[in-house]
Amino acid sequence: MNNKKHLILLIFGLVAIFVASTFFYYRDQEPKIDPSIFSDRNKALEYADRIKVIKDKGVQDQILAAIIETGEIDRCTVAAGVIVGGVDYETVCRNNIALSQAIQTQDISFCSKLDDTLMSRADCRSQVLLSKAVDSNNITGCLGASSAEKLNCETSFWFYRAVEEKKINYCENWPKDQIGNCQTRYSIRLIQTSPEEVACGILSEKNDCETTKRIINEGSKREGCSLVNHPGWRMACYQTNPI
Repeated sequence: MNNKKHLILLIFGLVAIFVASTFFYYRDQEPKIDPSIFSDRNKALEYADRIKVIKDKGVQDQILAAIIETGEIDRCTVAAGVIVGGVDYETVCRNNIALSQAIQTQDISFCSKLDDTLMSRADCRSQVLLSKAVDSNNITGCLGASSAEKLNCETSFWFYRAVEEKKINYCENWPKDQIGNCQTRYSIRLIQTSPEEVACGILSEKNDCETTKRIINEGSKREGCSLVNHPGWRMACYQTNPI
């Protein structure tokens, strides 16, 4: 009788161990997820604490995007240690939220929260200053920056004005030795939407500009783009013409 009792207890013990081990095994496995739930960011946030267990990169990206959209930088800690392509997702999360807050509030202090490796603090400051200048439509928004950041902000501001108003003469506000570069960049951008408005005659790459313009106007195939020497004009030619 005792032997039978011991046998029953042993069986119950083995069953208990099996049930417990099964529970903990499946608890740590990737949960079955219906991808359609991520159309609702709030639903995606419910899986935030599972981001380390989930192995599907696409799903991880969706969860990370939901966290970033909250704008709550402390939530990024759940992604610590999730490495994709050699990049820590916590760092990606913090960088995106900090940059977004910097631009939205136009407060450069948020730029100091960037890791300065994946995202440059100097570039962040330049973007914030440019945002101020563009919103106020006044170049004084670039004031308060270091000399290099101020120059970058000012040239970007005048280029933005040139593109927005389709006036190449704004390039004359660039440093004298860079005016030609501004005019080329402006013209390459313009030729992709309004080739008839591009004035090739003022450019140092006049021949490449005229060749690109002719190919576009004639609707020629892109093989002719190989005749264009300047890499910027050649790229514009290939992008604008049919295969």
